[in-house]
Amino acid sequence: ASLRNDHFSCSQDADDLFFREMFPSHIDLLSTTKLSFQLVVFLGSGSLYQDAVAKIDAMLKEHGTHKLQLNSYRVAAYYHLYVEDFESVLKTCDRAMEYLDQHPHLSQRARYGEFNLQKLSTAVFVRRFEDAYQMSDKCIGSFAEAGNNWYFATDMAFVAAINLRDFQKAENYYVAATSHRKYNALNVSFKERWTLYGAYLHLAERLDLYSSKQSRSKPFRLSTYLNSLPAESKSKKVYNVFIIISHVFFLMLDGDFDLAEKRIEYLRVYSSRYLKEKQLNRVRLFLRLIQSFPKHSFIPDEIRKNSKALFHELEATARDPMPSDTNELIPFELMYEALLRSMEKNS
Repeated sequence: ASLRNDHFSCSQDADDLFFREMFPSHIDLLSTTKLSFQLVVFLGSGSLYQDAVAKIDAMLKEHGTHKLQLNSYRVAAYYHLYVEDFESVLKTCDRAMEYLDQHPHLSQRARYGEFNLQKLSTAVFVRRFEDAYQMSDKCIGSFAEAGNNWYFATDMAFVAAINLRDFQKAENYYVAATSHRKYNALNVSFKERWTLYGAYLHLAERLDLYSSKQSRSKPFRLSTYLNSLPAESKSKKVYNVFIIISHVFFLMLDGDFDLAEKRIEYLRVYSSRYLKEKQLNRVRLFLRLIQSFPKHSFIPDEIRKNSKALFHELEATARDPMPSDTNELIPFELMYEALLRSMEKNS
């Protein structure tokens, strides 16, 4: 899902009157929901956002209230998000927090959290994982434990930590999220996402990338894992890619090369059908690397020798990141090298 559709850090006390005046055709909907800013996101068009920015700036000059000032930052951030000007999203969030710093008597922890979360999710989206990692704990601490924003911030923190290869920190986020008493009340799709995250932590262990300090109540079973993700498996360009890749890796680690070869062929067709967009180039490169395993009979030396150019091409995409709907979990280069080492060790 795109960042625009996935981001729900909006203020619950946003000025609904402002939107009633701006968008009279949606008064009925606004009167029955508290999701005024979410509504702007889903109604979104470039002209609608520009109109919102212009009107709120005019109102701000006339009235200059605290709520209008916050709304000006919110709408500006969503406009920049809509047009994918991510640098401006980050700068707008920084300006909003500077404003809050200058008015401590009007500032609440949740308001800081709101803009921190927007900034955190944007940093993850554009693969600035170090920046996201540094702000994660502060952002999580801005929200009531186990609330929607708390879970979303913990999700983003997990993604940042595992991409930076801090598996223990990622595991801490995973345990905090999944062991909370309110976890079972989460939306099915969100719970499946955490199931996927747990599987990638297990995969990191199998690849000898880290050793868990947590005792698991249930052993990992591949069949159970695959059957527990019906909603996310329908996401053709996002989480289903993670699911299929992890399945292939577990099969190769278990030595089931016949079934792995069949799944890799499915990945080839899958990539050509669903992953055509330019911003998914990094994912396509990684899937081509995976295809080199059966092509070279699952022999590590042959795979490594014949895939050097492709591997370096993949590395280059990490040095020059671009926004993508699919930001990986364990970095692709690390997964590839770790799997080859494991296969060499067991050959």
